[in-house]
Amino acid sequence: MTIKHLSLAEEREVILSLRGADSLGHGSSRVTYDLNPAIAARLDLDMSRDYVIKLAVGRGGLNQMALESNTFYHYGESGHLATIAAMGQFCEIMEKVSVIDDLAWDTYEDFDALICGLNDYDDEDTNDNYTDVQKYEIWEAHDFLNDHIGCTADNCQLGITVDGHAVAYDYGFDPNTEEDQLSRSSDRVACDTGDYYIGRIAQVIDESLANGEESIGEDFLAEFMENIDEEMSEY
Repeated sequence: MTIKHLSLAEEREVILSLRGADSLGHGSSRVTYDLNPAIAARLDLDMSRDYVIKLAVGRGGLNQMALESNTFYHYGESGHLATIAAMGQFCEIMEKVSVIDDLAWDTYEDFDALICGLNDYDDEDTNDNYTDVQKYEIWEAHDFLNDHIGCTADNCQLGITVDGHAVAYDYGFDPNTEEDQLSRSSDRVACDTGDYYIGRIAQVIDESLANGEESIGEDFLAEFMENIDEEMSEY
C-alpha cells in the first residue's frame, strides 16, 4: 500500500498546527490530534475523509510508528486496517474513524465471544448499533491483529470508517516487545506539556532545513526522542 512521505517542510507545518490544540487522546507512546482540513488539502489527501495526526512521544513512539506503517504496507489491502495516508519522522496521518466504544476492553478467542463483549448485546435490540456485516468485520479486524501482532486487549481499538467498514485504528503496539514500545511521558505531552514538546520537535526540523537536509538521521532522531521523553517525564 502506498503511504505519502512527508517532506521535512510538510511535517513542520503539520506539527506546528498542533500548538494550542486539544488532543483527542493518548496511548502508551503517541498522542492523537485532529488534522486541519486545510492542511489535508495542501497535502493532496483524499478530502472525502477526515484525518488524525498520531504524534510519536519518545523512542517508543517511533517504534510504534514503524510497526504500524510496516503492517499497513504489507496488509493494508486486507481491508482490516484504517488507512495511513502519510508518514513523517515524528508523526503519521491516518483516516479518522468513529470509535467503537461499545466493545468491552478484553481479549476474545472467537466471534461469539467478541460479539457478546459488546456492552449492549443483551438488550432487546440485540445490538442494532452495527449491521451483521459490520459485526463480522469487527471480528475479522480483531482476529487479524491477534494473528499478526499478538493477543492483547489493545486489539479492541476498532472503529467504523466514513464508508461504514469496521477496521483497526491502532495497530502499532507489539506485546512481545512491550518495553521498546513505551514512553515515559505521553500522558504529560497530551495533558500539559504538548506545546513545549511540539516546539522542541519544530526546532530540530528547522535546524535540519537550515542545513539543507532532506531528513533527520536515524541515530540522531532516536537519541533526541529518548532524551526529550526523559525530559518531559520530569518537566
